[in-house]
Amino acid sequence: MASHEYLQALEEALRSPEREVMYQGRKVTYDSVDDLKKRINMVKTSLASEGGKTSSSIRTFRVNVSKL
Repeated sequence: MASHEYLQALEEALRSPEREVMYQGRKVTYDSVDDLKKRINMVKTSLASEGGKTSSSIRTFRVNVSKL
């Protein structure tokens, strides 16, 4: 699950010349600025699709109707 903190770390790496991201004790070095931009877009898309909801807050109801 993507987080706003991870997105912030990616955007900070984009502004730096090293292209390294440190997040939750892990270090990732991206090969190019394009790779970093692709990851930022993926995280933004993921955050937008989550819409602030967790999977436990989503409920599905199925209704079957038949005519007798």
